[in-house]
Amino acid sequence: MSWRNPFRTLALLTLILLAACARMPAGVGIPAAEQEKAAASFREWLAAQSACPCCFDAAATVTFKSWIQSGTLTGFAQAKEPAHLKLVALNPFGQPEVMLVTDGRDFQLVSVPESKVYEGSVRAKAFAKYAPAGVRPEHAFFWLTGKMPPGEWRIVRAARDEKAAGYWLDLVGQDPELRHRVLFSPHEGVIRRHLVLDDRERPLVDVRYEEFAPALKSGSCKWPGRIIVETRAHRGQLIISLSDWLTAPLADKDFRLELPSGFERRHVE
Repeated sequence: MSWRNPFRTLALLTLILLAACARMPAGVGIPAAEQEKAAASFREWLAAQSACPCCFDAAATVTFKSWIQSGTLTGFAQAKEPAHLKLVALNPFGQPEVMLVTDGRDFQLVSVPESKVYEGSVRAKAFAKYAPAGVRPEHAFFWLTGKMPPGEWRIVRAARDEKAAGYWLDLVGQDPELRHRVLFSPHEGVIRRHLVLDDRERPLVDVRYEEFAPALKSGSCKWPGRIIVETRAHRGQLIISLSDWLTAPLADKDFRLELPSGFERRHVE
């Protein structure tokens, strides 16, 4: 895998080189009483999210397949609620080769082989054009841990999954033009799939969560060990595997990069 194009690396490291639309999931209609029961279980789960750890430090493997190229990146990921994220890709000798840090407002992308630092706002065109529609950079922590981004969520529809994996819930949040469709398993207490739909109910992004494990030794909070991402805008598939979780609190300083003085800095508009 070549790192000569740092913004292609950025795309890979931030859930960007993704896939064409998957088939829209179908649900089975259910009585009003069952809809209310499913909605109540989901609201309880939402309220319990506050008991989950605020941070994680984990080994990360990113496998991507597309019509352009395929490959696997290994390294580690660190995140802190609500918006801090650090992703580090290592070379075969275990040395950092590409590093990305963001606080949800600004970012730094470091290409070690080039001795260059690209930095700017997450709203910059060079950064924003890679971000999947419907996924805000400041919510990366929640997408990586299978949680719902913060804010008020209104449930507008509930249906039973065809394979009895749980309930499909249609949610409206802060952006009224987008609808979130989640496959929620009350029995497991997890979201197994999360789609963002546009105002014509076409999927913009489709995220599947698998291989859940407890985030804490006690409690019901579970985090996914395998995340599969697809979008309408790009062809390919991105699989993120997280393991060896550590959930000790992280400080803001843990997301600052100490760079050699010889690195060239480039501001991205």
